[in-house]
Order: sequence, then structure tokens, then C-alpha cells
Amino acid sequence: MSPAGFKLGKVFGQEGTKVGLGQESALRRLPRPREPGSLWNHEEINKKRKNARKTLEQEDKRMYKVSAKMQIYQWVVLVLHLLT
Repeated sequence: MSPAGFKLGKVFGQEGTKVGLGQESALRRLPRPREPGSLWNHEEINKKRKNARKTLEQEDKRMYKVSAKMQIYQWVVLVLHLLT
């Protein structure tokens, strides 16, 4: 997948939905049924929400690992630079 900040229009059903600080608000933008006889299928919407949340959590974990590796790399470069 792409790094954080990519567009999840297909997952959320809206083009241009950005992932970032407002992740939870993006999840809330999914269409909600307004009345019992509504055309929206509750189970399907809940499944999309769950999948979107799971995808976001996986992206967060992946980005955390990448940033941790970059910090280690920066420290190694700094130490090597100071030693030479």
C-alpha cells in the first residue's frame, strides 16, 4: 500500500478522502442508514468500516516501523560522522 496521506476514495466510497490526522472522521463519513426501510445494508456498511479501520491500523504500524528504522539510520550516520 501507499504511505500515510494517500487517498482512500475506493475504501471509503468518496474520492479525495485523505488519511492523516482525521482518520476517525474519515471513517464516520461513510453513508449511514436514515430509517429502517433504507436501501443501505447495515452489515455491508459495518464490514466496510471494519475493513477501512483495519487498513488504517496496518498503515500506522507500517509507517511506525519505517520511521523507527529511519531514526536508527540517522543516529548511525551521525555517530559515524562524529567519529570521522
